[in-house]
Amino acid sequence: MSSGVLPACIELLDALTIDCVNGLQGEVFPGGADAVLIFAVDGNYEQAVNGDVDRIEQIAREAGAVAVRAASSAQESERIWEARRAVSPALARRRPNKLGEDVCIPVGGTLSGEHGIGVLKKQSWNSISARMRLR
Repeated sequence: MSSGVLPACIELLDALTIDCVNGLQGEVFPGGADAVLIFAVDGNYEQAVNGDVDRIEQIAREAGAVAVRAASSAQESERIWEARRAVSPALARRRPNKLGEDVCIPVGGTLSGEHGIGVLKKQSWNSISARMRLR
């Protein structure tokens, strides 16, 4: 958090999830990506929010992100979050008996195997969180 940015939300999607969501919602996320991080920022002042978005983009690039894209409109942002909300139904189409669990890591918490995350997710999170000084 020493980066000065406190995202309202961070979502991490792995390759299987991306493929399933794109199959249900159309090409929302880059096909063939190993993982996608979705950040949400909020605030009362447009200039401050835009500054947070710019800082997150910079941190992601420094962490080795292959591509970084910020929503250019409220409609594009809603399409991304609609796709995120479609994760469970998209995965259920592949495995109808899937038992899903969404995990929330509180600020100051840690991400570990006990949360049932995949190795790729942990590596991706560790890379980006180190740059943002999140723990």
